[in-house]
Amino acid sequence: MESGHCPVEVRGATGLSGLVSAGAGTLAEIVGAVGFAPFLVYFMLTWKDHAHAATVRLFPKEHRIMAHRTIGKISQMIRVFITGNLLVGLTNALLSTVAF
Repeated sequence: MESGHCPVEVRGATGLSGLVSAGAGTLAEIVGAVGFAPFLVYFMLTWKDHAHAATVRLFPKEHRIMAHRTIGKISQMIRVFITGNLLVGLTNALLSTVAF
């Protein structure tokens, strides 16, 4: 032995405790991911009007009416895009389920 060091063997937990500790990280990640989406959607919906008004105020007063209309049109386009992607995804899932 050199300098008073002794070898140490590290072993992972075995049995039920090993299974629980291995799955705890994965479970926490799943719960975090699933819990984050509703949290984000809630704040996006509750702050929608505030974000819209704050964005319009970034423009000079003479352009705010046009900015308000443009932001409304952009919001509508995003809604249509998300709805279309959702429908394509659901259709793809249904067809894949039937096929496979």
